[in-house]
Amino acid sequence: MVSQVIPGGAAARDGRLKPQDKILEVAQGDSKEFVDLLNMKHSEVVKLIRGNKGTTDKLKIMHAASAAAEVLSIVRAKVVLSDREAQGEIFEVKRGKAKESLKVGVVVLPSFYMDMAAASRGVKDFKSTTRDVARIIEGFKEKGIDAVVIDLRMNGGGALSEAIGLTGLFIDTGPVVLIKHRDGRIDTRPDRDEGAAWAGPLVVLTSKFSASASEIFAGALQDYGRGVIVGDRSTHGKGTVQQLMDLARARAGGEAGKLGALKLTLSQFYRPSGRSTQNKGVVPDLELPAVSSYMDGEAELDYSIEFDVVKASKYDTLGLVDPKLLKGLEEKSQERRGAVKEFARREADIARYLKIRERKKIPLLRTRYEAEKKSLELEEDEGKEEDSKESAPPPRENEIKRDFYLNEVLEIAADYAQASRPIDAASYRRLARARLLLGETRSGRRMIAEGLEKYPGNKGLLELKKGRVE
Repeated sequence: MVSQVIPGGAAARDGRLKPQDKILEVAQGDSKEFVDLLNMKHSEVVKLIRGNKGTTDKLKIMHAASAAAEVLSIVRAKVVLSDREAQGEIFEVKRGKAKESLKVGVVVLPSFYMDMAAASRGVKDFKSTTRDVARIIEGFKEKGIDAVVIDLRMNGGGALSEAIGLTGLFIDTGPVVLIKHRDGRIDTRPDRDEGAAWAGPLVVLTSKFSASASEIFAGALQDYGRGVIVGDRSTHGKGTVQQLMDLARARAGGEAGKLGALKLTLSQFYRPSGRSTQNKGVVPDLELPAVSSYMDGEAELDYSIEFDVVKASKYDTLGLVDPKLLKGLEEKSQERRGAVKEFARREADIARYLKIRERKKIPLLRTRYEAEKKSLELEEDEGKEEDSKESAPPPRENEIKRDFYLNEVLEIAADYAQASRPIDAASYRRLARARLLLGETRSGRRMIAEGLEKYPGNKGLLELKKGRVE
């Protein structure tokens, strides 16, 4: 079944294949011999559909909308996965009776990517997550945003260097991740670029599907007290690095893949605080209800490495998130969610999922099994029908969909922005200038932190031991 038609691909340009359509059979080129896909492994189906650029796929499909069968001939073409790159959009959030609007910039980041081939060739402007997000944030600032949301809900990881670089867009300098090797040696990978692309209110959105590099980024910002983490009960908990070793390499002239492979764990990741991201993941500051919170993560896998702690790095917390602030954000969020029926349905979905998961017996009598399954599907469909009646038009290509869940995240970001005042953009710019003067040393950064703690919200004037800096 077609889950999604990738924008920019041959099928998308053809326009006839739609989500929920079923692909029944596949033929190649001018051949009239179709291969039936019934009960075929997903990986084998993919091999049949993919092929060289310029060749033709013939797909016999059943349309979801009409249940009519049709044969589509589609010329294969290279798919540029622009939907796997960072996307940014600004949303307005109405506040209070005066209907004041706050602007929140949302960056959806599906992976931590970089063009390694171009980087190895010495290309200066190679494609990278950090560069793309920095460019998006510059565009946000030109339009006067009040807060930024980084959406990592479907981000399974990627390049470690990009996780470090992206963290550096929101902090000054300092350790981002610790790496423990097989011999017990621990390396610290820091952000060395001074200054921050965005120093204002920041919310990081995570889920159980956020893993590896996503957890490094979210965990570092949480340790620094740099932003509010919102999402599922925890992230995936993938805090280890594996490498596949082909066993055929051990035999002269051995054919790759014939003897299988070993997956070796080489190293483990830790946050600046010394806490591992393994198994426990990153626990959000504010949890929003989601079925995915109860799905299996790294900890449920066989033989997963245990959570542990190493010696913390030396770093200066920014103190932009504290228990009092979080309590206020949580109370407001709970009050809003209580009035949103989609969140009530989400809670019902969770209860239904847990009921199915905890079930120990399944009826073998087909009629009973199908009756139970139909009953569960009807419960699901009732909620979907109500959602579809009130849903907004489908999003345009590469448009970020604003649903009830994202609406709540935007409200949290707006609450955070208001609670952070009067530390506004101008105040942050003055703080950045002060850091240029005194922030080159650890003692200078500590003095600035002490000044902020002693005189919070002082409209940009920082009282320091060596005088006054505007």
